[in-house]
Amino acid sequence: MNFVEVMCLLLHVIRPPHFARRLCTSSIEAAERERAKDPSLVWEVIQKAIAEILVMKEQHLVAAGEHYPSQNNFFEMMRFEFILDEFLKVYLLKVKRTPEFDSAKSAEELLLYEQLLYNLFSLTGVLRKLVVTDNSRDNTDERDMITSHKHISVFAKVCRSSSCKENCHTKEVCEPCKFCPSKTIKEHLLRAHTEFLYRGDFKRLFPPPMFKIEVRSIV
Repeated sequence: MNFVEVMCLLLHVIRPPHFARRLCTSSIEAAERERAKDPSLVWEVIQKAIAEILVMKEQHLVAAGEHYPSQNNFFEMMRFEFILDEFLKVYLLKVKRTPEFDSAKSAEELLLYEQLLYNLFSLTGVLRKLVVTDNSRDNTDERDMITSHKHISVFAKVCRSSSCKENCHTKEVCEPCKFCPSKTIKEHLLRAHTEFLYRGDFKRLFPPPMFKIEVRSIV
């Protein structure tokens, strides 16, 4: 059996790095090529499984965050372990909360841990070149330089219509218009955009992307 480790941060999951890929990709791709299948399907199954589990446990995650004064920066690391059978069917082995990092046994493993922690701290706001706190009154210009209302503005044509301006609840599409959401909702949207900019090697699993973008090499 092949062993796959996936490190997950709430609804974010690190993209399979070179080191993790080297552990299993060669055997996966060889077997997949024999069956004329796409090797990336294995990773899609793993990511879907993680998202489904986290959504299922959402209430428990929310309850855990209620013990802290601030609800904005709560995060938790989890370690998902999977196994694959000879037919490349994915099985969840176990999930560990607050996973420990074993001593690196190679330069590649050390780099994996370093990149994981760096991207984690960047995503959560612990480590950023410019840190913007919610309670600061003097850094509005600095925050706007990174993320401003133009980055969360949508449906410009619809929002300019008289129907949306007169009543935000007239149409569902009006609700995200710039003048409709509450101050709290706007702050959540601005923070989400900032997280997106600082996501590093992480990507959001849920909600899934509205469009699937295919990246092709030009070399």
